[in-house]
Amino acid sequence: MQKDREKGAHGAYGIRHRADKLLDRGPLEVAGNKKDARRNSFRDRLPELLKGSEVRKIRTRSRLGYTGAVPMTRIGRKVVSGESLLELDFLLVVDDVVGDLADVVAQPMSFRLPLGRKGSTWIPDFLVVHHEGPSELVEVKTEKTLHPADVDRHTAIRARVEAMRAAANGAGYRFRLATEREIRVQPRLANARLVHHLMNPFLKTHDLRVGAAALADLPDAADVAAFAARLPPHLRPLALMLAINLERGRMLAFDRTRPIGPSASFRIRRNYR
Repeated sequence: MQKDREKGAHGAYGIRHRADKLLDRGPLEVAGNKKDARRNSFRDRLPELLKGSEVRKIRTRSRLGYTGAVPMTRIGRKVVSGESLLELDFLLVVDDVVGDLADVVAQPMSFRLPLGRKGSTWIPDFLVVHHEGPSELVEVKTEKTLHPADVDRHTAIRARVEAMRAAANGAGYRFRLATEREIRVQPRLANARLVHHLMNPFLKTHDLRVGAAALADLPDAADVAAFAARLPPHLRPLALMLAINLERGRMLAFDRTRPIGPSASFRIRRNYR
């Protein structure tokens, strides 16, 4: 009888903590609900565009490696993700050297490949869209992956690559297999990294116009040092940045067979319009 009276007095949330002492659970439940609300509130405030992109779950096979993202300066700084350092280097090179780049999409679609008894799924690493010419489905692989020591494994990989090529061509795309032999060519990769770093979106339009006017006083073959000498004193430290941004505007062209730097040479394009 005494226990029933205690339960009625303290309600359904009465919990016997120890002999002759009751703990009211109500405040604990309220606090727990507030904690859950705080935990979920950040994701609830995310725009619809970002929901679901916090963690990429397209590939379910667990593996160790680096992931990252590259803002593509040629397509409005669209952020494209990569799942290895080699993929990120590929994005940097494409952003620098592909002048007719229209779009890049990471893991754009999936294909069923007729391999084995049950078939296999292929998800291309990138879709590269050009303003001119066909789009490309790109698979980025290391040479070590493509050429294992085991003969049977090597044969299976060759068959898979050919199945990828056939699937891409059948869907109307050009297939491209990119390895470090193509991506990590120097000084092209180093130049791509430098250009991406110096393509400053906050560079003032007025400063670019001053730099373009300075080109008019230079001979067709010039270098960054000569270009800096014709800039106002406050812009001379930005000479290399200005020259790289003017190259993107097709006003000049660096000698890409050599590293780009403060003493790099370039040719002025007088008829860039």
